[in-house]
Amino acid sequence: MNKIITRPEEIVKNERVLYAGNHYLSVPIIDCQNGAIKNINVVSLSNKALVELQGEANLFTPHFYQEGKEIEIERIDVSKEQYYLPRLDFFLKGGIRVTGRIFTDLKEKGLIYSFESSEEIEISLFFDLRDVCLLRFDSHKIETKKIIKRDKWLGNPVANIFSSGVSLALAFGGDKDFEVDDFKGKETLNLKISCQNKNCFYIAVNYDPDGAS
Repeated sequence: MNKIITRPEEIVKNERVLYAGNHYLSVPIIDCQNGAIKNINVVSLSNKALVELQGEANLFTPHFYQEGKEIEIERIDVSKEQYYLPRLDFFLKGGIRVTGRIFTDLKEKGLIYSFESSEEIEISLFFDLRDVCLLRFDSHKIETKKIIKRDKWLGNPVANIFSSGVSLALAFGGDKDFEVDDFKGKETLNLKISCQNKNCFYIAVNYDPDGAS
């Protein structure tokens, strides 16, 4: 008797990923090839589901620059510190080494992407939100409006995401030397920090854009 064996695509690919999360927000897939965050999920009690924020390829993608030129990533070593904290060691062209860590503190509604660099570099985190879905047993795309504006308290960029059933806001910032490219009329953000030793990006999630920061 012939046996028919099928394998899910996830098993065929068998790609290693890292993940992080807390009681409010999860980062289910951190790409070990480029350090990108594929998507984030936020708990929605009113919908009895997770609100899934997806990018076209990735939701957040880091890029590294020195004197205005992008530095190629030669390889990334990944591990978990203290069994749970995602750590990515970027080996860049020219011998530059950068250590990235993604924190999802249990007391915070958001995440931190921190970096330590062996040399002075610039780091950009490209934000590209394309789809919003409700995730229960499966992912169901929903129609939403997305507006990127400045937070009235700190002046930092905020992505306001809303529909009849979903209301979320993502606020962005940095520890120091935080900048953002002009985003007027755009649906993407290019967040920037300088990194001579340590620096980080903050991404906070809340229900109201003026309170997200």
